Formats: sequence, C-alpha cells, structure tokens
Amino acid sequence: NILHAWWPGGLIIGGLLGSLGGFMFALAQAAVQPDLFSPNITFFAYTVLILGGGVGGNVAASLLRKRLPRAHRVVLVEREERYVFPPYFLWLMTSQYTPKRISGPLDALKKRGIELIRGNVERIDPQARTVKVNGIELTGDYLVIALGAELAPETIPGLAQAGHDI
Repeated sequence: NILHAWWPGGLIIGGLLGSLGGFMFALAQAAVQPDLFSPNITFFAYTVLILGGGVGGNVAASLLRKRLPRAHRVVLVEREERYVFPPYFLWLMTSQYTPKRISGPLDALKKRGIELIRGNVERIDPQARTVKVNGIELTGDYLVIALGAELAPETIPGLAQAGHDI
C-alpha cells in the first residue's frame, strides 16, 4: 500500500514503512526550491498538510517546523489524541513499560508551532489540492501522507478469534 505521486506543486508520499524515507525524499526535493526553506524569502506562505500522526507524520511535522520559516504553516491531521511509539510495544507486552510511558498527547506539537487537526481523512483531491477531513476541505501546497497501517485480522481465518491485538 505504498503511494508515490506528484501533488501539483508538491509531493505526495506515504506507505507502511516507506513514509519516513519518502518524507526525506520530499524534504530533499523541496530543498531545491529555495523559496520554501529560505528564511529571507517570505513573499509566499506555503501550507504543508501532513496526514497521519504516527512515527512518519510526527517526524515530518517536527523536522519541517524546525526548517521552515514561521510564515509557512505545518498542519498535522490525525484521528487519535495520543501518539504511540510502536517500537516500545515489546516492553509493553512484557509489562516493563506502561501504556502511558510509550505514548504522549499530540497536543504537545502545538507548542512547537505545528497546527493539529483531529479527524478522519475522507478524500484527497490532487487536482484541487484539497483534503477532506470530517467534512471540511483543507487546502495545501505540499502534502505528506504517512497514515500507517490498518490491521485486518479478519482476513486470516481464525486469527481474529484466537489472536490478541495490543
């Protein structure tokens, strides 16, 4: 489920594990556009929409906010209230960590100048440069898709009944 396509004027990237690598490619691609990263040129204010607040989206938002002048908006769209760090699931399973220790509130990103919109992505329209979230159209100049994976244990006979999802 990996998507690499050009958004008119920006880059759409995403996928299960490729979102962070794709983001780095997008960052490198955007770096060739000096008006995006230059602190001296703020004639245009761009909006970067980041879909997904997991590892890829969180890192993308944080790095872009650090690198971009404040005139540019960094907007993160996520349906959950808390960020969970999946590599720590092993310690959670063995009771060495608690759920609170491996997660944190996404609202903390607001303190860094990242706008947070909580909701479900319903539609992406590359031609209009819009993303529909909870019935509201968001418009952006650049788009990062880092939605992660949806588990579907029902697709494997017996797994939903016998398996455990943490």
